[in-house]
Amino acid sequence: MPKNRVKAAILIAGVAGIVVVAFGAGSTVSPSVVKQKTALKKNVQKTKTDSVPAVSWVGQQDSSKMVADSLAPKLFSFRVVTEPESASVLLDDSLKGVSPCSLSAVVPGNHVLTLKKTGYYLKKAEITVDSASPPMLSFVLLKPAFLSVISDPAGAVLSIDGKNEGITPYENDKVKPGDHTLKVELKQYLATEQTASIISGGRDTVRFTLEHTAAYKDSVQAAQQAKEKLRKDRFTFSVVSAIFCVCAILLVVVEANNQ
Repeated sequence: MPKNRVKAAILIAGVAGIVVVAFGAGSTVSPSVVKQKTALKKNVQKTKTDSVPAVSWVGQQDSSKMVADSLAPKLFSFRVVTEPESASVLLDDSLKGVSPCSLSAVVPGNHVLTLKKTGYYLKKAEITVDSASPPMLSFVLLKPAFLSVISDPAGAVLSIDGKNEGITPYENDKVKPGDHTLKVELKQYLATEQTASIISGGRDTVRFTLEHTAAYKDSVQAAQQAKEKLRKDRFTFSVVSAIFCVCAILLVVVEANNQ
């Protein structure tokens, strides 16, 4: 047999042996083991795929929430109490309830608090809400009072706190409680002022006794002096006239006797 053919036969036999060995080794692995390996590989890949976005999303959400919380303003709460109770409480013209009541979630800054109750004066207060604000705000509502003003003599012009209110005698049942300056003026009399402290729901009477002005007194005195002088002049004239008449009568009588 030629040498070339022998070498070819040996090469073919070797390749065939390798194929048989490889086929035998692959046939020794059971199908169940192959399936388990395949499923395990898929689970590992799925776990890696699912875990990375989940961790990344949670981190982004926490960061956004922290930024939003840092930018959001801090809200405050406080309680409003009034005397008497049951007053309507408005914050910036928005009804919040009836006193006593608690106001929550109020943004910091300047606000206008309004209190309303039938039969009482409306109360408005400018408040500042911040970390230094007191936890409770208390207010006393004022009720209109009755005021009577009398002057001697009557007919004086009355002004209250610089506002003309009419002529004395004067009555008003809707006067706001507090300290008020009352002034009365009348021609030929001195202007007079008094301070009246009006209490909530009270009744007060203020009396004025007016005095004449110095000019009026001088004019009256001058008039009296002129009157007195006139009286004296009339008396003197009457006396002189009487003497003249008596002298004339005596003269007539003397002449009559001489004849």
